[in-house]
Amino acid sequence: MAALLAASLGAAGGTSATLALTNRSGGVTIVEQQAVARTVSSSALTGVAAVAQKLGPSIVRIDVTGSSGAFGRSSTATGSGVIFTSDGYILTNNHVVEGATSIRVTLSDGTTLAATLVGTAWPTDDIAVVKVNRKGLTAATLGSTSSVGVGDVAVAVGSPYGLQGTVTGGVISALHRNIDLGGGETLTDAIQTDAPINPGNSGGALSDAAGDVIGINTAIVSSSDGSTGVGFAIPIDIARRDAEQIIAGGHARRPYLGISGENAADSGGALVQQVASGGPADAAGLKVGDVVVALGGTKITSMDALIAALYRYDVGSSLRVTYLRSGARHTTTLKLGSTSSSGQRARRHPLPTANV
Repeated sequence: MAALLAASLGAAGGTSATLALTNRSGGVTIVEQQAVARTVSSSALTGVAAVAQKLGPSIVRIDVTGSSGAFGRSSTATGSGVIFTSDGYILTNNHVVEGATSIRVTLSDGTTLAATLVGTAWPTDDIAVVKVNRKGLTAATLGSTSSVGVGDVAVAVGSPYGLQGTVTGGVISALHRNIDLGGGETLTDAIQTDAPINPGNSGGALSDAAGDVIGINTAIVSSSDGSTGVGFAIPIDIARRDAEQIIAGGHARRPYLGISGENAADSGGALVQQVASGGPADAAGLKVGDVVVALGGTKITSMDALIAALYRYDVGSSLRVTYLRSGARHTTTLKLGSTSSSGQRARRHPLPTANV
């Protein structure tokens, strides 16, 4: 399964997109034979080949059965997953497993196992965790988005169109993308890559040149159902935190400021439009009309930048906030609250207006 953004370009050049689920059961039949493993010294491999050997055993295919339609007919879909722990926890997208009545995971050696849904980060993030009853799995090595730069090598591994273990390469095209998916949905702070990503790649890995996972492939912009070189991944720092919280308690939490805002028209920064009574911002003294220009030492130039900066911190963190009020510069300290994936959505609103 993949999230497909059927995109059009408006007069201002911004991307307008709608979110759809793809790689459902269709008219194409692909018969796969298990690949014959080759024995090559890891020291002899370089580039993408080395990434494929390192990361391949940690990427799984996920086959989902659900019900759809007025008569509850069964439907099938295929996605990908990343082995998060050696004892069977697997990271994927929520939209891969949403509505599933049956989840089956196929390991890189062809072994197929039943899986159960542990929990999701939805509606905060398109992240979910499933569990198989198997120990001794090869967990992926997770990197950090903070070490990623535009132009760096990017490698996608997953099961496009059900073709397990497919490896494609490209570069990091951009960072901190905020993509309007339509219907009030926004993919925030995403990694953009031109590594080919197709239906079925969702939930799979985007890695760096060392084979460390830096993102979870989630969406593509396309006027058809295939790759046009514009794909997006959720940063692994966000996905890892979500997964750890899901495993610990069944749901994920996101840091919360307690404001609604938009881009400040003249001064730059994030203009506060509403302040939630009793929330962290309210307790710190922020008011409607204030313009946030720095959060925790990070310069804030827009509402997008505020969201990206906020989600790098943990719930309960104490941060210094710098803001403008009637042209004067002020600094205060606030303690971040939390939103829960089991509660109200924190940020899935069309940008530049957002709640955080």
